[in-house]
Amino acid sequence: MPNLMIVESPTKAKKIGAMLGDGWVVRASRGHIRDLPQSGMGIDLTNFKPTYQVYSDKKDIVARLKSDVENADVVYLATDPDREGEAISWHLQQVLKLKDNYHRITFDAIAEDTIKKAIASPRKIDLAMFAAQEARRLADRLIGYEVSPLIQSLSGVQNASAGRVQSPAVRLVLDREKAIRAFKATSHYSAEAEFAPKWTAELIVADHIADSSPYLLDRRVAEQAASAKQFKVVSVSRGKEARRAPPPPFSTSTLYQAASVTLGFTSNDSAALAQKLFELGAITYHRTDSVNFEPEQAELIRDFAVSKGLAVPAKPRRFKSKDSAQEAHEAIRPYSISVMSAGEDEDQKKLYQMIWLRALASQCEDAVYSLTEVVLEAQGLNSTYRFKANGRKLISPGWRKVTPNDFDDDNENAEAKGDTPEIPELKEGMILPAIKTRVMDKKTSAPSRYTEASLIKALESAGIGRPSTYPAILKGCFDRGYIEVKKKLFYPTPVAELLMGFMIGRFTFVELLYTAKLEEALDAIATGKLQQNVVLTGLYNRLRQEIEHVKATETAVIAHPCPACGAALRRMKGEHGHFWGCSRFQEGCKVSMNDEKGKPVPKQPKAQAPASQKYACPKCAKPLRLIDSAKGKFWGCTGYSEGCKSSYQDKGGKPVFK
Repeated sequence: MPNLMIVESPTKAKKIGAMLGDGWVVRASRGHIRDLPQSGMGIDLTNFKPTYQVYSDKKDIVARLKSDVENADVVYLATDPDREGEAISWHLQQVLKLKDNYHRITFDAIAEDTIKKAIASPRKIDLAMFAAQEARRLADRLIGYEVSPLIQSLSGVQNASAGRVQSPAVRLVLDREKAIRAFKATSHYSAEAEFAPKWTAELIVADHIADSSPYLLDRRVAEQAASAKQFKVVSVSRGKEARRAPPPPFSTSTLYQAASVTLGFTSNDSAALAQKLFELGAITYHRTDSVNFEPEQAELIRDFAVSKGLAVPAKPRRFKSKDSAQEAHEAIRPYSISVMSAGEDEDQKKLYQMIWLRALASQCEDAVYSLTEVVLEAQGLNSTYRFKANGRKLISPGWRKVTPNDFDDDNENAEAKGDTPEIPELKEGMILPAIKTRVMDKKTSAPSRYTEASLIKALESAGIGRPSTYPAILKGCFDRGYIEVKKKLFYPTPVAELLMGFMIGRFTFVELLYTAKLEEALDAIATGKLQQNVVLTGLYNRLRQEIEHVKATETAVIAHPCPACGAALRRMKGEHGHFWGCSRFQEGCKVSMNDEKGKPVPKQPKAQAPASQKYACPKCAKPLRLIDSAKGKFWGCTGYSEGCKSSYQDKGGKPVFK
C-alpha cells in the first residue's frame, strides 16, 4: 500500500506529489477541519474541555481522507511547522483515528531534499505545542462569549464584540487619538544661515534656552541671530566615519511592515502572497520571529554576493533578536538566492523581490559615511551666536549598492539616509559671508496616527498577539467597524470609543501589560513551563470577578436612552444599514432613530415630491405624486387622505395606467 501524506493546501499537495512520485498519495486538508461550535461556547467551564465540530464544508474532505487512510501503509501529517499546523495535525489524528500508523513531519521549504530529509526523521505530535494553540483558542472564546453580551447590553450596540487581542489593538489606536486631541503645539524658533556654494548652518539654540525648556521660545533671539551677516569659522572636524549596518532579514512582522510601506500591501495581502510563494517553493516558511539565517544558508548568500562583486564582512552576520523571539524557524529568505525572480503574478513577484533584496543586503558590508562638523560664530547686538553645520557623504556603499532605499524599523518613510550638501574645505579663523539668513518658525508636532505598519510594530513591541495573527486581528477591527482608514492613517470610530469606554477600567484584558503577560503564559504552555488548565483557570476567574462587579455596580448605565420611554436604545443593522431602536420594542415602544457615526440621531421626515401637474388620477382627477418607497418608486394619488387609494407603477418617470 502507498504512504499517505496530508498537507494543508492543494497547491502544496500537487507540488510535493510530483516530487515524491510512485508509492505516495498526497492530499490537502485545506486548513483546519474542525473548530469550536459556531453557536454556543463549546467549553465545559468546570474543566475547560472543549467540544469540537467538523466544519460542514469539510465533511467530504474528511470522508475522502478516511478512505485514503484505510488504503495507506503509513500516514505522514505534514501540516505547517507552527502552532496552527500542529493543531491541524492533532485534529486530523483525532478525527481520522490514527494510532501508531502515523508520523508528524515538518519542513521549512517546499523542496525535494528538504522534504525527504523530514521524512527520514519523523516524530509524534507535540502535545505541548498543540496545548498552547488550543489555550489561545479557548482564551479567545472565553473572553468573547463572556464579555461581549455584557458590552452589548451596556452600550446598546448590537453584535459588539470584545477580543483578547482585538480590544487592546483598538485601544492603542484610541489612546493615540486621545493624545492627538489633547496635544497643544508649542511655537519655538531657530535661525539658519546659507553659504556658497549651497550649504547651511543652524543656530545652536541650547546656548540661549533655560534649563526648564528644550526649545527656544523667544523669537527676538532668533531674529537677532538671523541679523548676522559675517560668520567666523570656530572649529572644523573632518575625517570621522559613521557606519550603518544593513537591516536584518525579514521576520513575519517586519515583512508585513515593509510591504505596507514599500509596496502598499495590507498585512492580509502580504500573508496571502507569502503563503503562495512558500507553496510554490520560492521562499522558506514565512511565519517566523527570527531575523537570522541558518549558518550554511548565510554562507551561500555571502558566496553569491561575492560572485556579484559585492563586499561582505569577515564573518556572517548575526542580528539581535527580540527578547520574546522563539526562533523556531530561520528568517524569511528565498529558497535559492540564485533565483532572482519568482511568483505567478506581479504582486507575488514584487514581494519576492523585496525578500530577495533584503536577504542579499543583510549579508553585505556596512555602508560607510564621511562626516564633517563645522561650528561658526557670529556677533550680534547683545550676544555671540554659534551656528553648526553637519555634512555626510557616502564613501563606501556596502549593502546600499543592493538596495539604497530599503525600509527598516527606524525609517518608516523608507527615505535613504544618504548624502547631505557638501561642505567645502574650511579653516579655523576664516570669515564667511552669508548668502542669506532667516528665522525658522517651528512648532512641536502631535503624535502621529498609526498606519498599518506602525500599529503592527506597536503590537509586537508591546508583546500583544503574535505576528502570524496580526492580519486577522486588523481585518476583524476593520470588518467590525472599530477602525477606519483614511489616507493610510488609522482612526477609531465612534462605536469603538463607545465600547472601549465601557471596557477600560473594568476589564484587565484591555490593559496592555496584562495582555502581554497572558501572551507569555500562553507561550510557556508550549515549552511545558505552565499547564493549560492553570492559565485558563486564572483567566476565567478574573473574568468572572470583573463581570460580576460590573453587573452589580453598573447595570443601570444606559449609554443612549429612548426619548419616549427612557429604556436603552440598541444599535442594529437593518436592510439599509445601521439604525437605533428601543429595547422595549416588543412591549410596544416603536421609537427608531438614524445612526450617525455610531450615535443615534432623530429621523428627518422625508420631503414629499411635489404633486404632478401633468398626471391626474383616473378615478378622482386629483394630481398624482411620485413616491420613493423601500420597495421602489410608484405613483400615488394626492387624494389619499380623502379616501382615494389609487396607485400606479412607475416606468421611466411616468405612471403606468392599465
